[in-house]
Amino acid sequence: MNKYLNILFFLLIGSHSGWAQVIPGLTFETYSNNYISVHSYNGVTAANAYTMRFQYSGTNLNVPNWKISAQITQPIISTDGVSVFPPEMLSFQAVSTSGQNPSGAVPTLSQIGIPPSVSLNGLNETFLVPQSNTPLYNVTPYNSYYDLRIDYNLTVAAGAYLQALQGGDTQKRYTVHFEFRSYGQHNQVIGMQRRTYTIDVFRLGNAPEQLLLQITGTATNGLLEIQTPTDYVNGASVLYPSSLSVVANVGYQLKARSINPEFTSSNGNSIPLNSVKLELIPVTGNTATATPILLSTAAQTIATGNATGSSSVFYDIKYSTLSNNPNLIQVSSGIYGTVLEYQITPQ
Repeated sequence: MNKYLNILFFLLIGSHSGWAQVIPGLTFETYSNNYISVHSYNGVTAANAYTMRFQYSGTNLNVPNWKISAQITQPIISTDGVSVFPPEMLSFQAVSTSGQNPSGAVPTLSQIGIPPSVSLNGLNETFLVPQSNTPLYNVTPYNSYYDLRIDYNLTVAAGAYLQALQGGDTQKRYTVHFEFRSYGQHNQVIGMQRRTYTIDVFRLGNAPEQLLLQITGTATNGLLEIQTPTDYVNGASVLYPSSLSVVANVGYQLKARSINPEFTSSNGNSIPLNSVKLELIPVTGNTATATPILLSTAAQTIATGNATGSSSVFYDIKYSTLSNNPNLIQVSSGIYGTVLEYQITPQ
């Protein structure tokens, strides 16, 4: 059984400042099919569960570096008050874009730079579009209509955790309270929408093999800052304590890879992946063996461990740069990002 977990990771080179107003006439809305049912431990994906939509009527739309986030605003408790659905087991997958753009073609998912899959970070805000590479753009000499729609699937992850969430003679129902926000270039809110989503978990039976990987806290949007001369000469690092956890009833291995071929910025500059080292550090009580790697698009083994039973074991996640790396010294300041995929499989 393979399990995958995608997180966002950024390099910050230098610093930026600025301010901008939200464009008058620009709106942000969401639409949903509002329901999904779970009938097996394989989980389920609701096709086109949500649509994120920008609309504008006018002559002067130009919003670079926009963002979209999702946040669950309260615990997901079953209607009988007995079970709590873990938010981390929900994820969004970008499917397609569509709409209308008088100034040119509607941008694709890859042109915008949308991660293919994003797992929610508990009750914290999680970015579905961390920073668009393509602006919301419609500059014309006459009044015209702009429309950008992004369709998303919503997935309930597979796993033995569903055993505690299943219904008996009838399904057990959970209501998810979502808040979606869109932001402009300088984090000003363009629009906010609150939506509810219903998950029914039916009787599933006994639990299968269990492999559970979670990344929590600020590590889901990792940031390594390179700001001072010392950072360039000696290397910089950031540590996220106890941010990765594993539950496994068999021996397991962890792997990691970058989905994108390099770190890229909104203005098209890039940094090689191997400029950054990834290391997992087993926390006290975790007897696993960990191996540091330089980031790559190839899935590399970063840790191996024995079965943990029903308990979690934890790792610190550490990102660092090598000293005197010319790839970092010569590049322009900015925020450079990629999407990292963590995998857990049986040994």
